[in-house]
Amino acid sequence: MPDGQHYEQVVLANQAAATLKSSDIQITSETLKRQAPPQMLDLSHLSVIVGKQGFQSHQVLKVYQQMYQNNVVSYPRTADRKITQDNFDELLPLAPQIARVVNIDPQLLVQTTCRPKFLIKKPTMGLTVLGPTFLKVCPRLNKNTVAAAG
Repeated sequence: MPDGQHYEQVVLANQAAATLKSSDIQITSETLKRQAPPQMLDLSHLSVIVGKQGFQSHQVLKVYQQMYQNNVVSYPRTADRKITQDNFDELLPLAPQIARVVNIDPQLLVQTTCRPKFLIKKPTMGLTVLGPTFLKVCPRLNKNTVAAAG
C-alpha cells in the first residue's frame, strides 16, 4: 500500500475524476491548411530513414551502388536536392506506378508541375533520380535482399 501522502493524492484525483462528465465535441471553426512537401531526399537522408528500419549505412550504400550499376537509380550524390524540369518531365508519367510501389494511392498525386523550390535550371552535380529499371526492381527489394548485399 502506498504511503499516506501518495494515497491522499490518488483519493483526490479519483474524487476530481468522479465530478467530470462527458460532453459532445463541438466544432467551432474550420480552417483549410496546406503543408508543402519536405525537401527532396539526398543519399544521406535516405540512409537515415532506412536506418530506422534496421538497415546499416554500409548496406544502404552497397545496395544503392548495385542499383546504380543496374541503371535503377542515378549516381548517388549526397548534396543535390533539386531537380531539372527535364528530370521532372521524365518522372511525371511514372508517378502513379512509383506511388503504387511504395503503397501510396495514385489518386493523391495532384501536383503535376514542379514546385519552384525544387527546380533548378542546370544541375550542379545531378539529383539522385530513378532510372528506367526502378519499377521492375523496387518491388523485389526487402530486408533479405539488402542483407544478402552486404
